[in-house]
Amino acid sequence: MSLFGSLYTGVAGMNAQTQSTANISTNIANIGTTGYKRGETVFFDLVTDKTRPANFSNGSVATTRIQRIDQQGQMQQTQSGTEIAISGNGFFTVKTGADPALETLYTRNGAFSPDSEGILRNSAGFVLYAWPVDANGVPTTTNSEASLVPADINILDEISRATTQSEQVVILNASEESIDPYTLPTGPQQLPISGEDSDFSRSLTVIDSTGTPRDLNFEYRKIVGPMGHLTSGTLGLNFSDVLVGGLSSPTPAIVAGDTFNLTSGGNALTVDFVNGPADISINQANTMQDVLNVINNFTDGANNDVFSATLTSNGRLLVRAVDPAASIDTSASSANVIGVTGFDIINDPSGDGSPLIFEPDASLTANGVANPNQTDLPVFANTTDPNPFGWWEMRVTIADPADPTNTALPPVELSKGLLNFDGSGVLNALPNAAGETLLNLNNINFDNAVAGEEISVATDISGYQQFAAPSSVLLFEQNGVEAGTLTNVTIDRQGLIIGNFSNGEQQTLYQIPLATFANANGLQEESGTVFSRTQDSGDVTFSVATTGGAGTILTSTLESSNVELSEEFSKLIVSQRAFQANSRLVNTIDEMTEQLRQLKR
Repeated sequence: MSLFGSLYTGVAGMNAQTQSTANISTNIANIGTTGYKRGETVFFDLVTDKTRPANFSNGSVATTRIQRIDQQGQMQQTQSGTEIAISGNGFFTVKTGADPALETLYTRNGAFSPDSEGILRNSAGFVLYAWPVDANGVPTTTNSEASLVPADINILDEISRATTQSEQVVILNASEESIDPYTLPTGPQQLPISGEDSDFSRSLTVIDSTGTPRDLNFEYRKIVGPMGHLTSGTLGLNFSDVLVGGLSSPTPAIVAGDTFNLTSGGNALTVDFVNGPADISINQANTMQDVLNVINNFTDGANNDVFSATLTSNGRLLVRAVDPAASIDTSASSANVIGVTGFDIINDPSGDGSPLIFEPDASLTANGVANPNQTDLPVFANTTDPNPFGWWEMRVTIADPADPTNTALPPVELSKGLLNFDGSGVLNALPNAAGETLLNLNNINFDNAVAGEEISVATDISGYQQFAAPSSVLLFEQNGVEAGTLTNVTIDRQGLIIGNFSNGEQQTLYQIPLATFANANGLQEESGTVFSRTQDSGDVTFSVATTGGAGTILTSTLESSNVELSEEFSKLIVSQRAFQANSRLVNTIDEMTEQLRQLKR
């Protein structure tokens, strides 16, 4: 055994403990470093001579550093929505800057916040890289390093949502007087009647494709209906009026023996005028009430009503065909009844010059001249005998797209069609295949000067009702949101970077991947609490949080250093004592060599 060899062994021991102390001091210094992973000093012996096992030969000691990257640090709650931690095996992917060509590094330091340019950087200055997402918030690619981009929250500084759907619940007043365009002082015309206000109207603010609020105006008018109908030019009729009464009668031309003949759909009715009280069982009439009774009690062979007769608020006789596809033929009537001093039947809905045949205004199953957008509305459930007293015209208008801010311009009509309600006030409409009762307004152009602002809106009108009560709106909603600016960013447990906007909307901006390695402890430690890949670590695999063994992302949380102070102090005491022992060994050997030197004397 070499005395000087033992001296070198003692020196090697002191060096080894120095390395251990240096490692411990580094761990203690980084006890407050977010995401720091401690290292441990491992000792192993060195054997210098193995040829003579019977004789001891001086050895030595060496050290190596083992990283404990795979050991979880303690979690600490924070107040920031962009600070995150990983519970599990994954790492965040970062680079020193926003240039994708830079080296890819990995870290557990999730103290991210936007810099002056909106790039998310952690407290060590490293840029977070993530996957971009599509309009639905779904990553455009996964498990791909090449598709990672810097997480720039300014990529979308404003957001809006165009209106695509609306829901309305409207109560329409059944007591409104039905408008008949053929008896107006201005003469026959199509609805909407010039100078005739709507019975009820409301505006719905929707959002166009540029995020700009726009108004859709809904107008409702109670109308006589699209079926064939006739009205009297004679005004002021009352239920009690005696019609066969000479000059004292409001219809002096009518005499006993005259007939009022109505034919519709092959069903013919003759109203016989007589002197004195009428016997309505044989279709005789003397008073206005008698005429109404005879007409309203007439049925076809299946006991279905054929006509509906009433007096309007200004005392006109109004007769409607119940079948909206049938006309009313009065040509067999006595001239005294339909002439000028009788009922004076004046309107000609068909406009074909046949004043004694009253035809429907338009089809209920297709677009017509009076209702050019009927196919925008749901199909009628009952087209055979709809309620004659439940007809409304609905008209939708917008400001003139040529100059939408000029209120002096007349509105532009988007759609006009018919609504019908049954006797219980329920909308007469057949749901579509999806069970929806929709008004469809397609490709609405609000402003000719703005490109790409058009929208299409499907409005659910299944809640429309008709009652004898003032018209009102119970619900007028739409799903659009006007433009809002980015207010803050948060990161959720799935690693989605979500932008929150001033209009209450949220939009996913990026998907943060988690990187995993077969041997995380084989990563190369770099300055800034980051690691780089090595052969020992193996290839990187990218996963979404909670998949692929990557772990879970904790929001508003940071991972502290995994250094345990009490454990480090214990090791420090051991290293100190070992260093002292090795130094004592060196002193002892020094004394022994001094004794050897004195043997010469």
